[in-house]
Amino acid sequence: MAGKSEMPAEAGNKRKAPGDSSTLSERVESVEDSVETEADEDSSSHPADDENELIAPRKALFSAVEGGSDGKEEILSCRPVVKLFFYPENGTLVEKETLATSEQRAMLLNSIRSRKFQKSHAHRLFAGILPILKDIITNEYYVPASAYESEEESADGKDEHNKDEIVPDEASTEAMLFMRASALMVEAHLDCLMERRSASANASEKLFKVTDEAFSVAELLHDVLFSLQSCGPEGMQLQSYISSLCEKWWLNRFIDRDYMVVQLIPLLMVKSLDDSAQKQTVKRLLTLKEAFNLFDFEEEETIAYLRSLILRTVSSPLYLGCNEGVRLIAYLFQVHDSLTRDLHSAIKVQIPDAKKKVLEAYGDIYLRSWTASPDGSAARMAVEELALQDLMFAALHIGAPKMSRSIRTVLSPLHEAKKTPSVDKMLHRMYGPILWRSLSAANPLVRINASIILSETFPLRDPDAGHIQTEACVEKSIGALKSLLTDSDPRVRVAGSDASARIIATFWDALPTKDIRSILNRKYNQNGLLIVPQISICSVLNQNFLVLSNRKILDIISKHASDLSSSAVRAAAITAVTCLLDAPQSHAVLRALLPSLGNLIHDNVERVRLAVVRMLIKIKSIRGVKYYHIVPVDHLLARLAAEEFGSTLSKGSVASALTELLLNSYFPRGDHVSSTDQVKRTLSFLTTHPQAASVFYSNISMHLGVNSVSKLAAMLMRCLTAAVDDEKSCQKEKKSKRKRSTENQQKTLDLEGKLSASNTQLMAAIAETICSLWESIATSLTEAKYQECSDFLSNAFSGTVLTDALEHFEEKASLDDWNVTSDCRRTCAALLQCAGRLPPQSVRGMSQFISSKLNDIPNSDDGRAAGVKATSHIALLCLWGMTEDVAISLSDSISSAFEADSHHEIGGEEKSKDGRRSSRLVKSLSLPQVPGKVAIQIIANILSGPDPSCISARKALLTSPTAYGSIEKALVRATFQAEKMLDINQRYQVSMDEADVSMVLSACESYGRLALHKGATTGGNGQLQFNPQARTLLAWITEKVLPSFAAPPPIPHTPAVGPLDTSILNLSRISSAGSVNASPMTQFSSSLAHSHNKANQNKTPEHVDTSFNSADGDISFELEGDNSTSRITAVSLVSSATVVFAEWLAVGGEGAAEIGATAGLWCQALQCEDSIFAKKLYPAFCRLALQLVYNANDFSVLKQLLTFANDNSVGSQEELVMRKTFDSILSSRGNNHKERVERMVDTVLVAVEQTLEIPNKKDCEINELPLSVDDVCSDCGKTISIALSAIVSSPLAMTVLARDLVKFLDKPYESKDKPHRFFVVKCLWYLITHAPKGAKGSEIHQLVRHLDINSCDSGGKLMEFAGDMSVHKVS
Repeated sequence: MAGKSEMPAEAGNKRKAPGDSSTLSERVESVEDSVETEADEDSSSHPADDENELIAPRKALFSAVEGGSDGKEEILSCRPVVKLFFYPENGTLVEKETLATSEQRAMLLNSIRSRKFQKSHAHRLFAGILPILKDIITNEYYVPASAYESEEESADGKDEHNKDEIVPDEASTEAMLFMRASALMVEAHLDCLMERRSASANASEKLFKVTDEAFSVAELLHDVLFSLQSCGPEGMQLQSYISSLCEKWWLNRFIDRDYMVVQLIPLLMVKSLDDSAQKQTVKRLLTLKEAFNLFDFEEEETIAYLRSLILRTVSSPLYLGCNEGVRLIAYLFQVHDSLTRDLHSAIKVQIPDAKKKVLEAYGDIYLRSWTASPDGSAARMAVEELALQDLMFAALHIGAPKMSRSIRTVLSPLHEAKKTPSVDKMLHRMYGPILWRSLSAANPLVRINASIILSETFPLRDPDAGHIQTEACVEKSIGALKSLLTDSDPRVRVAGSDASARIIATFWDALPTKDIRSILNRKYNQNGLLIVPQISICSVLNQNFLVLSNRKILDIISKHASDLSSSAVRAAAITAVTCLLDAPQSHAVLRALLPSLGNLIHDNVERVRLAVVRMLIKIKSIRGVKYYHIVPVDHLLARLAAEEFGSTLSKGSVASALTELLLNSYFPRGDHVSSTDQVKRTLSFLTTHPQAASVFYSNISMHLGVNSVSKLAAMLMRCLTAAVDDEKSCQKEKKSKRKRSTENQQKTLDLEGKLSASNTQLMAAIAETICSLWESIATSLTEAKYQECSDFLSNAFSGTVLTDALEHFEEKASLDDWNVTSDCRRTCAALLQCAGRLPPQSVRGMSQFISSKLNDIPNSDDGRAAGVKATSHIALLCLWGMTEDVAISLSDSISSAFEADSHHEIGGEEKSKDGRRSSRLVKSLSLPQVPGKVAIQIIANILSGPDPSCISARKALLTSPTAYGSIEKALVRATFQAEKMLDINQRYQVSMDEADVSMVLSACESYGRLALHKGATTGGNGQLQFNPQARTLLAWITEKVLPSFAAPPPIPHTPAVGPLDTSILNLSRISSAGSVNASPMTQFSSSLAHSHNKANQNKTPEHVDTSFNSADGDISFELEGDNSTSRITAVSLVSSATVVFAEWLAVGGEGAAEIGATAGLWCQALQCEDSIFAKKLYPAFCRLALQLVYNANDFSVLKQLLTFANDNSVGSQEELVMRKTFDSILSSRGNNHKERVERMVDTVLVAVEQTLEIPNKKDCEINELPLSVDDVCSDCGKTISIALSAIVSSPLAMTVLARDLVKFLDKPYESKDKPHRFFVVKCLWYLITHAPKGAKGSEIHQLVRHLDINSCDSGGKLMEFAGDMSVHKVS
């Protein structure tokens, strides 16, 4: 903007007309003469009243624009026009009457729009406006003074003022009002000219003339469009009037319209890209789209700003979210080659992070831009060569799967438009040169991309090429599909299976059923080779025959569904069959083949099972095919029950899908189904298949409404209560047969007289089902729309319903029958969970009952049983908001248990004091101080228990800082006591009994679990943080516990209470996880944020049993030597810590590097001189080593196991555990499987090298060639022999081992390597004599065939046996 000159006070009112040579008086006379002449012309052809109505406004306009003279100098003033349009005076247009501003303005504009407004009138009017407008624009009188001030502040580095902060002044306001009136008058004149056009003229493409003066006025207004951006709100308002004028000039094809869009187009682009832009602005731009062709896009400098605005449209949500915006961008693709290239580049930048709707909008843009451009035009060629070809090449060759999917989404509109002949021809022309090469590319990712493109573009043909060329293209496609289905890479086979299924499902109508049956019925010749008939089926598509082979179905069903090498292939085969079912004609053919897929319901991999269940759900909707004929109901229920033991605790996708499949069978719905029928079906299900029913009802809320679930829970509670009441009445009457009243019969919904509280197993199932149903809708019940359901459940469970049932089953739990006791405890735990969801005052009598039970704990003989029973009671108190009271009470009990002096019994009676604590929330409840042993048992149960009571209590303790702090402080005392026990000079150890040692060890284990649980709850973004407490535990084991293994045996003492039973080392107490591969979620992950390692997901079934010692087994033994309490304590602490950290890694916890480095030091305990102690450590170390390999690819602990292990400490049990560990590593699947195998082999060879470096191993010789792995490892130790046995059972591992051994022998010979070279030669001999069949065996022989035996040794036995090996290797 030009600098503002100083304006006099009247600058806004009186301005000289620049460049005007005539005097003002002459111009005024000329105007008066023309007015009289026009009046005479009008009066000759129009009535007098119309003429008077138009002449008065016209005269007022002329008078206002032509101004006046004060007799001294000629002046130009905008004030008359402003007053006339915006400040009307009395009698201006209508005598003795003042009109409203809008009315007077309408009369003025209507006088211009009238047909009587002649060309001479226009010349006169706009000739008067033009000099005033020039003066205003030239001197920038329309710019407020505050705008200049803001520019100066901006130049000084200060913040720029917002346009709304600019304050208008009187002069600028008057100037802008004049400009606004000018725009309105020109627009009215255009309306007048448009009114005079004929219909034929409007339909023509010619341009219409406008007076030069009117054009000059419009051009001046157009040139200030962008200047008005900085003139505040009034400037923006004036800008909209001028934009409307320019837009009308262009759209109605007036002459020189090109000059009216030079600033209009960029201005509208800027407005459309603003955050507050509206859809209407984009619509206006679309109507002006042809104006973009006027800009010279070859001039980079002059067009740079507009180009940048255009490129921003492809990332604008407003443009991409409306049809007009998509159409405009598609048009811009056709404007110029350079713009096409730049727009395509801008879109490519957006594709990686774009959402699906945005990608679809891009695809629509490409399709519209291609179809809208004429065939053979430069615009279409530019779109094809600069944009589409690039996308198609990238879709085939991009490496990232996500990016490839995004690009295919962009291309999908083109693929879907394939039925259009022109599009079909274009796809064939552009894909043809690159697709067929990509289908046979060396990179498997390229082949995968190509298979997907092939399925979307099949048949890839030129519709104009004729029948022969079409058949050739189809045959080529069929050959490519066959190659994909037999590809060596499982990912490619998955893609080929999907592509084949989609193609066959689409073109199934063209295949005769009898031919499909003959293909699918497998036949084998006498050599066992599969006979596949060569059948070609032709179908007419666009009057061309397509040859389609159906052998792919056979491959999918018979081969891919049983592919043991890849779970993804098996899952893809099931998905492909599900896709084929979309074709109704396929049902008759597939009906006989589907049962062969039923066994995959029990596949070890979750994705395969899920694919089978989804297929069954699809089949369920097909008439004539029954899903239970494919997978029997018994198998479905067994699978549903087995899902309970998965890592997701019965909440997995397979369990949910099975629930959906069986929903109508076990929870029928409909108008004809009553509530009684639903309950009967539920009770029957719980009776016959309790485990499956438990999983079913845990997932039923995903498929039913909250109302239905609430109603079912209430009805089941009514059945439970009625059964309890009935048993109580029977006990009172002391009758052998129950006699029920009519009322009781209605309440119990009697299931053929079998519903009885004496059936404790059914009662437990009912109670747990009620608990799971309530838990599944707990979150929904907090919403306002489900308030009625929440009130309904509260009313159904309030009162004494829960208390009476709890008292009854607590009493039954005291019976001698262990099964009955276990069932009653389950029932009580579930009822307490339900009570925890209600306010304490709603459950009458419950607080008094809990208080009495807690008071009985100190009098209990069995502290462990008392702790187990009290856990559910403690969980209820936590649910009622008494977490801090409970934690303080338990911590006081634990602290008092460890306050005894060293010469007293550790677990003796606590100091006599009143340990009762009154609850602040439940006044009728007092918390007694339980014995320390019971308190530790309660904490241990809460931290490791899998049931809902333990989970809820654990969550409450961990989320309360006060509760966590008090428990942690109390458990730390156990570590101090353990340090005393580890001190071999403490003579009082021998007076400790088994219970004392067990209590200390349990408390230490609980401290470790507490630390890791806390880290899991404090981690953000799903991360399981390795907190300082866990690091402290690592350091404590290393610094305080580990030295006990190297200490000399203590001075023997006579035990005071008999020998110490080392059954306290039972690992089943430490962990209940029974498998090295099983994620210990049942103990640990319920309180964690997320599980990063889901069991059985995307893993190939393993052919070995990977279970360690049974969780229920009791691993106990008697020491043959001195019973060192310190050594026993150390072994237990190391075992416990090792298992706890292994569980932490199994659920995705952080800190693998720290754990691995520290645990490597712990492996030194394996060198303990007492082999019995070392044996106790093997299972724990193997478990930790396996988790380190799985989660961090860390083999350090495994290496230490191979190096430090003592042959005397490796018995049959330990050998089995180690073998299963190695097998699990070698048989695991994943992207890094090969790397893991290589690391495993390298670790074993390093351990071999370290073992052979022992001095007494250097003189080993080969006396005879080995016949077994033990012969190969005769000088290396038993652990290496176990590892090598696992390696030679895996073809891939054998190949890797052979390659590494050959590399070692190729190195220059050194005498110090002689023992190692003897081992290598023996190992290679064993490998070639036991090489597997197939490609891996050939590779091993090929490696040995190129071995130079002269490099083995300078002579002697080693070269001799190497020569024997060279003789054997050629066979």
